[in-house]
Amino acid sequence: MSASDEELLLQAALKQRQARRSGRTLIITVVAAVACAVIGWAVLFQLRPLIKSIPLLPLGSVTTALLWIGIVAFAVAALLVAGGWTFARPGRPWGKEMPGVCPRCENLTLREALVEVEKRDGAGLNVGPKGIVILCDTRRCEYTSVKVTTRTRALSQ
Repeated sequence: MSASDEELLLQAALKQRQARRSGRTLIITVVAAVACAVIGWAVLFQLRPLIKSIPLLPLGSVTTALLWIGIVAFAVAALLVAGGWTFARPGRPWGKEMPGVCPRCENLTLREALVEVEKRDGAGLNVGPKGIVILCDTRRCEYTSVKVTTRTRALSQ
């Protein structure tokens, strides 16, 4: 039984929990949504009127394509905001609630999640370990428990 699988899973789980608490994922999602909205605004309200103002230019398909590009960019921005609000909120705790008390701090704040470590071999298959990680969600409690369900497989050459 390799201790490195447990350590890899624990490190991945702690990294996921820290990313959730920091709000970095939500910030990246909002920045991407703003970028899509800016592209949509530029195409619809800057580029399209500029192209329409050029005389003797066949405009039918060009302006229609620019209209659809702008609408799609705004729709992508709206979907990114909705997805970020639903899935990447920093206030939402990591993992799902687990019944029972923490053995270390005796609070009812145990959380569990299925964690998978991405480790690719030469064929592109994931050979990293998978397992269930249990963490206490109390700020200063460092209780952790790891159960490996799939061990690291040998790398194929």
